[in-house]
Amino acid sequence: MLIISAGIGVAIIVSDTALQRSGTEMRLHIMPIAVGIYLPLALAVPIFLGGLLRAFTGGRGKSDAQDSGVLFGSGLIAREALMGIGLAAFVTLEWFPMLKDGYAWASLLLFAAVAVLYLYARFARPRESSR
Repeated sequence: MLIISAGIGVAIIVSDTALQRSGTEMRLHIMPIAVGIYLPLALAVPIFLGGLLRAFTGGRGKSDAQDSGVLFGSGLIAREALMGIGLAAFVTLEWFPMLKDGYAWASLLLFAAVAVLYLYARFARPRESSR
């Protein structure tokens, strides 16, 4: 299954390159397709509807490189995937035993720790040096 998925990804990238070289405006970006494969249907539908809403409200004026919302959303999806891989490694290697067998509070604790670190990094102001 992994080989089939890699083959589909390569085919999409080759097709996108061919479309780009032909000069057409239509493109096959790999990230939305990968997100569509990765996310369950319950999350893919709202994302699709959000894309339609953006298209109908005139959001096409900005390129994706200039739109900070696209960058932020991509970052959230990538971070979630990396966090899932990291937690799976902890559970598999039994480094963090409270993640097994119904310890839902461990998830909340980990989320709270990440949230506090984020808020500290985002809003902490450097202290002025007293000279």
